[in-house]
Amino acid sequence: MSPLRTPSAEDVQMENVLIGLSAIVDVVEDLRAQIEKMRHETREAIREHVRCYEECEATIEGLAHALRQGWIDIGIDELDDDSFVGWCVECQAKHEEVERKLNGGPVHPQPVLETPAKPAKKPETKTPGVLFDTFPID
Repeated sequence: MSPLRTPSAEDVQMENVLIGLSAIVDVVEDLRAQIEKMRHETREAIREHVRCYEECEATIEGLAHALRQGWIDIGIDELDDDSFVGWCVECQAKHEEVERKLNGGPVHPQPVLETPAKPAKKPETKTPGVLFDTFPID
C-alpha cells in the first residue's frame, strides 16, 4: 500500500473550481425548470376562449383555431374581457337554413348598387349688360 499523499495547492484549487462549476450547473438547471414553468403558466394565462353567440354552448380554444374551423364574426366578449364571441359553424348553418326557408330559396348576397351621381346644374347666366338685379319699388 502506498501512503496517502498530501494534495498539492493545485489539486485543492482544481477541486474548488469543480465544486464551483457543479454549483453553477445546478443553478442553471433550476433556472431552466423555472423558465419552463413560467412558459406553461403564461400559455395558460393568455389562452383565448371563443364562445358562440347563440345558446348552443359551443366553445373553442384559440382565435386562429376558431378561424380555421370556420367561425365568423369573432369579437371581444362584452361580458368577459378575457374571451371572445363568434358564430360557430353549426349555428351559421342553422341560420342559413332558416333564411332559405324564409326566402324560398338559397341565400345569395346581393351586390351593392351605387347611387348614380346627380347631373351637375349649369350655372345661371344673366343677360349681358345688367349689372344689378332690379326690384320693383312699391
